[in-house]
Amino acid sequence: MSDKSKIQYKLFIRYLGSFKKLLCILIMCTLSSVTLQTFTPKVLQRFINATIEGQASQLIIWLIATFFICSLLQQVFLVLLEFFCTKLAWGATNKLRSDLLSHFLDFDLLSHQRYSSGEMIERLDSDINNLFAFFTTLVIDFIGNGLFIFAILAVLIRESWISSGVVALYVVIALVILLVAQRLTRNWQMDKAKAQAEFSNTISEQVNNLQVIRYSGAQSFSFQIFSEAVSKLYKKTVRGVMVYPILWSSSTIIFALGLVCAMGIGLILWNWGAISIGTVFLIYYYIDQMVSPLLRVRDRLHSLQLGQVSMLRIQEIFIIKRSVSYGNDELYDNQSSIANGLSLQVEHLSYSYQKSEPVLRGISFTLGANCSLGIIGRTGSGKTTLVNLICRLLEIQEGNIRLNNQPLLKLSEQTLQNHLVYLGQNCRIFHGTIRDNITLYDGTVSDADIYAALDALELRGWINGMPNGLDTVLESAGESISAGEAQLLAIIRAMTKNVSLFVLDEATAQLDPIMQNSLSMAIRKMILGRTAIIIAHNLTTLEFVDNILILEEGKIAEFGEREKLLSSEASEFTRLLAMG
Repeated sequence: MSDKSKIQYKLFIRYLGSFKKLLCILIMCTLSSVTLQTFTPKVLQRFINATIEGQASQLIIWLIATFFICSLLQQVFLVLLEFFCTKLAWGATNKLRSDLLSHFLDFDLLSHQRYSSGEMIERLDSDINNLFAFFTTLVIDFIGNGLFIFAILAVLIRESWISSGVVALYVVIALVILLVAQRLTRNWQMDKAKAQAEFSNTISEQVNNLQVIRYSGAQSFSFQIFSEAVSKLYKKTVRGVMVYPILWSSSTIIFALGLVCAMGIGLILWNWGAISIGTVFLIYYYIDQMVSPLLRVRDRLHSLQLGQVSMLRIQEIFIIKRSVSYGNDELYDNQSSIANGLSLQVEHLSYSYQKSEPVLRGISFTLGANCSLGIIGRTGSGKTTLVNLICRLLEIQEGNIRLNNQPLLKLSEQTLQNHLVYLGQNCRIFHGTIRDNITLYDGTVSDADIYAALDALELRGWINGMPNGLDTVLESAGESISAGEAQLLAIIRAMTKNVSLFVLDEATAQLDPIMQNSLSMAIRKMILGRTAIIIAHNLTTLEFVDNILILEEGKIAEFGEREKLLSSEASEFTRLLAMG
C-alpha cells in the first residue's frame, strides 16, 4: 500500500469509525439490498422456465407476486441505504470540518502564514464537500455494487461454471480499464484543485483590498492579477475537463464487452443444451445489472477522485504541527501580585525568520509589575516580533522570557490566555450583537461584567447611544461601526477578562486624531493597575507610560523610565519628541 493510500485509509477509518451504529445499519441495508438484487432475477428465471414448460398457473401467479414483493422491498432498502448513507456522510464530514477548524485555530503565527485565507476556505468548504460526495459514492456505488457483483458470480457458479468464469473475466477487464483511467486522470484533478484554491485566494485578496484598489486607481493592476489567475485556472481546468471523455470512452468499451459476453456465452451454452432459456435470460440480466453499476461508477468516479485528492489535501493540514510548545505550569498563586500586573523579564532574546538575518539581537530588559512600557522603532526594527514572542505567537529560539520570574516556555496555554490579552491594529467585527462581539459567545461573561468594564472605561454612554444597546446587531463587513469603535469594543472585551498583562500593537494606528484621543483615554483606564506593553509610532499616545524602549535594527537603542529620559537632552526619546 502506497503512502498516499495509507493516508486516505487512516483518515477514512478515523471519521467513519466514530459512527458504529450507523455503520451497522448501513451494512444491514446493503446486505439486504444485495440479497434482493441477486434473488429477484432468479424469480424471473423460474417464471420463464415455468411458462415454457407449461407448469401450473398457481405457481406462475405465486412467482409474479414474489417478483413484485422483492422489487418493492428492493426499492425500500435502496431508499433506506441512501438516507443512512447521507446521514453518515453528514456526521463524518461535520466532525472532520470541526476538527480541521480547531486545527487551523491551533496554528501558530508561522503556520498561519503558510496558507492564505482563500486556501483555508477551500480546505474547510470545497474539500470537505468533496469528501461528503466521496463517502456516499463509496458506500452506495462501490461497496454495495462490489458485493452485488460477487453475489452474481456466486449464483452463476451454481448455474454454469463456464458462464461464471467468463463473467469474472469481464469484471476483471472492466475494473482494469476503470483503474487505468482513474490513475491517468487523478493528478490532473489534484492540479485543478490546487489552481482553484489559488484562484479563490486571489479573489479574496482583491475583495479585501477593494477600497485601496479603487481609490489608488489600481484597477488595471487588479485586472492584470485577476487575468493571470484566470489564465492559470483555465489551463488546469482544460486538462481536468479531459477526465470525463476518457472515463466515458472507457465505460463505453465496458458496456460493449458486457453485451458481447451476455449474448455470446448465453447462445453458446444454450446451443450445447447446458442451460435453459431462463438461465440465458439470467446471465443476460446479471451482466446487464453489472453494466449499470459500472456505468454509475463511471459517473461517480469523478467524485471518488475529488474525494481522494481532498483527503490528501486535508491530511496535509493535519500533518502541520505548530512550532510553539507550551508547558504545564501555572503562575504562582500570589493573587495580590497577579492582580496588580505581572513582572516581565526578557533575557538575551534573539530571533530570525527562516535562517535569515536576525530580527532581534540579544534583547534584555526588565519591566516591573503594574508598570507600562512604550516600544518605539522604525519599521522592521523588531517591535512586532518582540511582542509576538512575549505573547507566544512565535517560538523562542534564543534567550528567555519570564513572567513573575517564571519561564514563559513552562507556562500552560490556558494560563497565558487567562492572564494576557493582545490587541492589534486590525480588530475584526463578527456578525452578531454588540454583546456577542464583547463576550465572543462566552456564557461566563455576564451583562454585569460588561457594564462594570464600560463604567471603568467611561464608555457606558457610548453603548447606551446605540439603537438597541448591547443588543444592537453589527455586520461583519464593518458597515455598522468605524474602525476606532471596533477598537473600543476590543478594549471593552479585554477589560471583561480582567487580565494582568496587556499587549497593544499599534492599536491607535490609522485613526483620526479625535478617535486616537478617545482610544488613548480608554487604553489609559484599561491598563491602570496592570502591566502593559504598547507599540506606537505616534509618540503622543505614550504620554502615560512608565518606561520607554527604543529598538533599532533589532537591538536596544535606549531603555529607561520615561520621565528620566525626558529630563536628559542626550536621550534619543527626547530627540524624537522634539522632531514631532
